[in-house]
Amino acid sequence: MNDPFESYNARFVAPQTVAETFILREKQFALLCEQTNSLLIGPRGSGKTTLLKMLKVGAQMIAWKNKRQANSLRRFRFCPIYVGADRQLEFVVGNPSGEETRLAIGLLSKALLSFRVKFACLDTAKEISNPNLRDAENMSHQFVNLEGREADLCQALSSVWDLGEKTLSFLEVRLRLYWQLGEMNRFLERIKHGISVTPQDILDHAQYLSHDPIRSCEAFVSLFNDITSQPNKIWALCVDELEIMPNDLQNYLFSGFRSIDQRLVLKLATSPFSKIDWRGLGKDRPMSGNDYTPINLGFTTKHDTRRNDARRFSSRLLEALIVSEGRIRQRDHRPLGTLARSIHESTVVLDV
Repeated sequence: MNDPFESYNARFVAPQTVAETFILREKQFALLCEQTNSLLIGPRGSGKTTLLKMLKVGAQMIAWKNKRQANSLRRFRFCPIYVGADRQLEFVVGNPSGEETRLAIGLLSKALLSFRVKFACLDTAKEISNPNLRDAENMSHQFVNLEGREADLCQALSSVWDLGEKTLSFLEVRLRLYWQLGEMNRFLERIKHGISVTPQDILDHAQYLSHDPIRSCEAFVSLFNDITSQPNKIWALCVDELEIMPNDLQNYLFSGFRSIDQRLVLKLATSPFSKIDWRGLGKDRPMSGNDYTPINLGFTTKHDTRRNDARRFSSRLLEALIVSEGRIRQRDHRPLGTLARSIHESTVVLDV
């Protein structure tokens, strides 16, 4: 029998799978659902990735199984674009030798994030144009009919994303992006094997390698809204695990709270130990409460009042694990809440 407590990182789990055992953290999720910029802050394992993935339309269709959860779903109307961290970014965080190589790696890491954003935009477009969404309870407001419009959108994307060839379907756009990604990987391989690469080498190779991640998303939003005749449709760019990204990228994304298209909000997730240069960004840096809402998932001291929320959440999560593993026998008629409390009383809650 599988160990129900076997650890895993939600980074590697599909949103639909995450949704099957999702336990709602109501206060935090309510804040995340606000149509404002958000910064999720918490240590590893605190649920940042799970919360962000639960914004995805594909996950929502599975998770919201009762009235209480459905009410949470109605809280937001924005369309989420989820961008997971790429393990390839861990390579570019290394210690390059030489200033030129360091600058080249910075340019490639930003290009890599742009690719991730573009793929995420396509994933979201596919999800919200799924005909099954049209009649889904509490979800129909997310549906957008792209019948007869996909070709127009893809043709426009081929221009603004510098795809090189005219594309008429999401599949064709993906194929062109994969080809471009392969070209970028050639530069990464050269650097990996000690071959000198300069920023000028990259810029001379292709314009798409200088694309800005947020601007690439804004271009998609603008085209999608125009082509579907929904000029005021709101989107959310949800970027996970900033802490494993290069420092420059972390600061770049955080600075995005100050200057972004009004039809796009940012939802970022990071560790409290990230390398964001809060002070170094100067007087123009984003301000908590004005430019974004901080959502803290950690519990700093044993007197933290939010620890009661953590205990309730832990009990409900334990219930879900027990039920999913079939560990509750038919003859045990105790309510799940009672059962979880009895187990919880015999456990030790560690300070984070």
